[in-house]
Amino acid sequence: MQSFVISGKASTVFRLIKLKAKREEVKLRTSIVSMNPVVSSNIAAVGYDGEVQTLYVQFHPSMKTYKYFNVPVDVYDSFLGADSKGKFFASNIRGKYEYSQI
Repeated sequence: MQSFVISGKASTVFRLIKLKAKREEVKLRTSIVSMNPVVSSNIAAVGYDGEVQTLYVQFHPSMKTYKYFNVPVDVYDSFLGADSKGKFFASNIRGKYEYSQI
């Protein structure tokens, strides 16, 4: 396997690969949380780490990802199954769980 070092500014290809990876997966500890794309005008993708009950939500159009702590798995399952992800988020998650931006 060939290795190399990019000096100065990262190449455009490197930045695009990094952005794509960030959108699809969030690194947590030594594991990776898979982000599931959803159909929503406000929410791009959601993921869940059941070991620590942490919900990950990536928003349109900024593509910023936030993690919400101590979210039960049934809330995550209901979120995925909701007809309107934005409405579910607003009424069942926002303001109810501590969070931080990744």
